[in-house]
Amino acid sequence: MATTLAHTVIAEISQGDYGVIVSNEQDNEAFAQRFLPAFTTDEQLASPFCSPYVAIIMRDIWLIYYYGRDQVIVNQKNTMIHSVRYALLQAITSDSAIENLEKACKNEADRAFIYAAITVHHLMHWLKAYVLQVDHLDEDYQLVQSIKMQKYHEVYEELASAITPLPRHWVVAQANVVKAIHQSLAQEEKLFSSVMKDVATHCASVPVGATVAMTASLVHTK
Repeated sequence: MATTLAHTVIAEISQGDYGVIVSNEQDNEAFAQRFLPAFTTDEQLASPFCSPYVAIIMRDIWLIYYYGRDQVIVNQKNTMIHSVRYALLQAITSDSAIENLEKACKNEADRAFIYAAITVHHLMHWLKAYVLQVDHLDEDYQLVQSIKMQKYHEVYEELASAITPLPRHWVVAQANVVKAIHQSLAQEEKLFSSVMKDVATHCASVPVGATVAMTASLVHTK
């Protein structure tokens, strides 16, 4: 089942231009070549990553780590369509820990992939434990996650053409989660900084020569 799920995830996020970070076909293929062997061996370990929403966040972070922040391009249109994902990326790239993480894996695709998985692991825990539960926004976030990427884009294209209004429950759900993320970062800056320090410590423990097939187990060593 894990193999099928991983392939399904890659198929969905490869159908269109859904990333907050601009990627080309080669980038997408390189990510898929790492995602599939990383998350097809153990269903229990892989399942937190095997959703299109989480996988595409991971791909954006992988591109940042692999190329460096100064070499990637932000898709401005997608920052509006996927405002929750953009808020999460802003939080990561604004933290001081990002500089050393970049240096440690820039131009090393496999290590950047492992680091991205570790980052997502800690990021999702922070989001769920310290943002969503505190503000009782679990249902809003589940709604944001549940809608297929293609549907988001279709509706926004229709909105731009003034054919149909954007469904308000999507707008409200995203806006609520984005607001909660920004408030948490403003009020608990030290907490998020601590999370990113944990990411850096966790990444530093990854052994030299670690392979992408070891990703799931490396993520759960802490």
